[in-house]
Amino acid sequence: MFFGKGTIGQLLRATASGHPTTLAVHQGDLRLTYRELDALVDRFASHLLRQGIKKGDRIAYIFFNQWELLVAYHAITRIGGVIVSVNYRLTAAEMQHQLEKSEAVGLVYDIEFVDLVESLPDAVKAKLHRVVSGDAALGTANIAFNDALALEADLVFAAEKAVSADDDSGVWFTSGTTGMPKGAMVRHSSSIAAAVLASQDGGIAYGCRFLSVAPMFHRGAMEDMHLAVTMVGGTNYLEPRFDPVRILAAIEEHKITHAFIVPTMSRMIIAVEDCGRYDLTSMERYISASAPLPGDLVEAIYASLKLNKVVVNTYGITESLINASCQPEELIARPGTVGRAVAQTRLRIIDEDRRECDAGTVGEIAISGPSAFRCYMGDEEATRAVTFEDAGTTWYCSGDMGYLDRDGFLFIVDRKKDMIISGGENVYCAEVEGAIALTGLVSEVAVVGRPDKKWGEAVVAVVIARPTTPKDADTIINACTGLAAYKRPKEVLFVEEMPKNSFGKIQKATLRNMLKVPAEG
Repeated sequence: MFFGKGTIGQLLRATASGHPTTLAVHQGDLRLTYRELDALVDRFASHLLRQGIKKGDRIAYIFFNQWELLVAYHAITRIGGVIVSVNYRLTAAEMQHQLEKSEAVGLVYDIEFVDLVESLPDAVKAKLHRVVSGDAALGTANIAFNDALALEADLVFAAEKAVSADDDSGVWFTSGTTGMPKGAMVRHSSSIAAAVLASQDGGIAYGCRFLSVAPMFHRGAMEDMHLAVTMVGGTNYLEPRFDPVRILAAIEEHKITHAFIVPTMSRMIIAVEDCGRYDLTSMERYISASAPLPGDLVEAIYASLKLNKVVVNTYGITESLINASCQPEELIARPGTVGRAVAQTRLRIIDEDRRECDAGTVGEIAISGPSAFRCYMGDEEATRAVTFEDAGTTWYCSGDMGYLDRDGFLFIVDRKKDMIISGGENVYCAEVEGAIALTGLVSEVAVVGRPDKKWGEAVVAVVIARPTTPKDADTIINACTGLAAYKRPKEVLFVEEMPKNSFGKIQKATLRNMLKVPAEG
């Protein structure tokens, strides 16, 4: 176990020293012990130093969940570089924006993305030292990943000593669900705190076998989960791409104890025909985050996968990882909650004037904790807009709406910018979505507001019907009679699929654009 206010480099060093022969990484036929992983990190870090990379330089990478990603992440941060984690699903234009915004001087990527990288403007590529992994042709990349690993690691140790816990470790771009993604600057101390808190609340301990399912270009999957597993000397089982059948087989084959599986992935897993035939009894924690986990989905996970009480619901965002956690027994007793604040973290519900609300009152969720970001890169105005000081404590305004019950359990009802105002009344989308989900008529639902001349906004339910369910809007609307009239959908739109980001979050901005023409009555 790694304690104290250290750096990411010190975290891996400590585990490699204490558990040198323990299996660190398992990916297909590849096996790496912690001693071997640490040595590869040193070699790649030495290559970066030989290329003139220095403390504070920003190096981007584009990878699936693969061992090269782990080596790049640890090598860059070990010598004081700042990682820029790029979503491999971005277009070339979106990627260009992030590379230019972050002022990246290097790019490390898998050969599968070579065409995407080559499509970047020459002026952008000229600024980047590029390293590509894989055995195929390198194109115009500067060097092969394996060649970079062939160098001696003699330059690393002096550079490593100059890195402190208060130095920046990464730029993590937000999901951009309410606008252009912003780059959240994170310190080493924040990354370490995220790992410690995730380990404590996720039951991640030595000997755990963790299946990396969610994309590790997201901060939660990397710094909550991977760093926690690495800190305690567990084994990271890497799945480069999500395949629900493969995930079930991997859990059974490797006797996986822990996995981070977002709700969209859970729905795909339980939709696998005869999914209950897989032996998943090794599972100790089935960790969910990134999107609401309704009670009916929890019940379906238990029933379909024949699991014991192992589902943990957590709440975290790019700017502040793992803020609340709900253990299995609590989740069963209070379906829908994301739990109570984790250690050293405070939650507060605030009104528009940033005054604290009473228990049970809906407001914006404000957070103060050790895993918080430092600022938005190059955007002081945006940073000031979401942070405030109170009695010497810095608070981050999450943009999520929710309430705390009298026992301190947090319930999330909506994104602030997704809330619908219809006829002057606030409609929280999550409440309507929950009512529709309970009908059992739909496999997915998203509620958004359509501009309306009479009401200002009309409530619209966008749904994916179950295969055996008729596409009958009136049936769905009538099933919401438990809600006040102003909350009930005025319209139901049936779709074949939902627009989602890489973490499975429904892109409501896209849905609103579909509905932006005002209805006539």
